[in-house]
Amino acid sequence: MPAGGENPTLSTDSRKKIFVFLIAQVKGAAQGAFNVWVDGGELQWAKEVWDRTVAAGFANYSNEIERHRAAVLFFGLAGLYRDFCSLAWEERDTIPPA
Repeated sequence: MPAGGENPTLSTDSRKKIFVFLIAQVKGAAQGAFNVWVDGGELQWAKEVWDRTVAAGFANYSNEIERHRAAVLFFGLAGLYRDFCSLAWEERDTIPPA
């Protein structure tokens, strides 16, 4: 079983195990990626959207390349969310001065 505590499910091909990329695997990175608002509601939004992604089968993987594809999809969702916040509410990321 790959690291991260994901739950394997058997595919229709009984020789191939399918795993699901879960937010819990990248909890710390997810909190940072979706940290836009003070109240932290965006992480709950991310979980709800990702649950739908999982239900649609887009977070499934059976090898490392597919696992990385699912991770890129998840962090792409974070980028999309941040871009939306920036455009819709002018909530921009700021880089602190050095």
